[in-house]
Amino acid sequence: MMHTEKQGGSDWRTLMEELPKIYYDVVFYLVIKNCSPKETAKMLNISEENVQVRFTQARQLLRQHAEA
Repeated sequence: MMHTEKQGGSDWRTLMEELPKIYYDVVFYLVIKNCSPKETAKMLNISEENVQVRFTQARQLLRQHAEA
């Protein structure tokens, strides 16, 4: 089931598209493609730790944009 909730006047897709590419890519693989952190790291050629850091930062940015 697709999640189409609107938050702060924007839906999640619009918010995601506003993310910088390094964060968008991590969210895309983890959330949209349902890849594991290990798979995501391999796809993006970064460490698993970096995947977690970028995902945390992306979530913070999404929250900030949703609240604006």
